[in-house]
Amino acid sequence: MTEPTVLRRTLVALVSLLALPARLPAQTELQEAELPEVIVVTGRLPGPPLWRVSNGDNVLWIFPSFAPVPKRMEWDSTRVERVLAESGVYLTQPSVGISVSSTSNGLKNLRDGMRLNEELSHMPNRERLQEVLSPELYGRYAALKSRYFPRNDDIDELRPLFAMQGMRDEVQKEAGLAPPNAIFEQIERLARKNRKLQRIDTSAVRKLELEPDEAAARMRALMNSLPPDNEHACFELELSRMETDLDAIKRRANEWANGRIGEFRAVALRTGENPCSAMFLISSERDVMQELSRESQQKWLSGAEDALTRHRTSFAVLDIGELLMEDGLVSQLAQKGYSVREPD
Repeated sequence: MTEPTVLRRTLVALVSLLALPARLPAQTELQEAELPEVIVVTGRLPGPPLWRVSNGDNVLWIFPSFAPVPKRMEWDSTRVERVLAESGVYLTQPSVGISVSSTSNGLKNLRDGMRLNEELSHMPNRERLQEVLSPELYGRYAALKSRYFPRNDDIDELRPLFAMQGMRDEVQKEAGLAPPNAIFEQIERLARKNRKLQRIDTSAVRKLELEPDEAAARMRALMNSLPPDNEHACFELELSRMETDLDAIKRRANEWANGRIGEFRAVALRTGENPCSAMFLISSERDVMQELSRESQQKWLSGAEDALTRHRTSFAVLDIGELLMEDGLVSQLAQKGYSVREPD
C-alpha cells in the first residue's frame, strides 16, 4: 500500500464521518419497558420489496438499502436477479468521496501516512476518553463498554469522533447486526451477469492532486476545525442510540430483512437538531462535501429520468431513508409527474 492510498483512505474516512449524519435520520428513543427485547432474525430472508417508478410502460425498480442488517441473514435475491436480467440501466446508490493522488510513494511515505492516520484518530496530547469526556458521559460509555466490549481497550485511546464509530461497530456486532456489504456485493455480481446492462455510477468524487505534505495539512485542518463541544455532543448522540435505541435498530433490521415496510415505518425516527450535522456544517470541508452531495444526487436524478425515458426496465439503489424523505429523490420524481408506487 502506498502512502497516497493511506492518505486517501484517511481523508475519505474523515469526511464520511462528517457527511453521513447530514443526510440520514437517526433512530428514535424507545423505553425498554414498552417492548420485549428484540432477537435479530437469521436464515434465508426475502429482503425488502422494491419501489416502483413508472413513465408509461417504462419502469424503474428501486432497491431500498439499509444499515445495519442481520449478520446471519441469507438474502433471497431472486426478484432483484430477475429485474437486473431484464434491465437496460443500473443506477448505483449516490455517494461522495475525495481521491488524493500524488507522484510520491515508497516505504518512507507509507510510514508517514500510517503515522498520520494514527495521529488524526487520537487526541492531540494522546489523552484517553476518560480525560476528555465529562464524568457523566464517560460513565455512560464505560457502562456500555462493560456490557458489550469489555476487552477492547483500544477504543478508549481514540478521539471521540473515531471512538464513536468503534463503539457503534462493537455494540451492533454483539447484537447480531452487520454492515450491508454482502448485499451490495451480491447486487454487483448479479448486475455483471447482464452483459448489455449499462451501469451508471452516481458517486461524486473530488480528485485532488496533492503532495503528501499538502494532503496531511488539509486533514489536520479538517480535524482542527471541529469544535470539541460538537464532537462530544455527536459522541453522546451515538451513545444514546446504543443505550436506548438498540432494540429499535434491531426491530427495523428485522422488518427490512423480512420485507415488511409498513412495520419498518412504524418504528419512528428521532426528530430535532443533530449535533453531527452541525459539526459537519462547521468543518473546513463543508463546502466541498455539500457540493459533492448535490452533484451525486443530481447524477442519480438525471440518470433515473433518462432511464425512464429510454428503457422499458431499469434498476436502481437508494438508501431507504432517502426513499422515505418528503423531499427525497423519489419525491422529486413524483413532483415531475412520474408515477410512484411504494410498497406496503
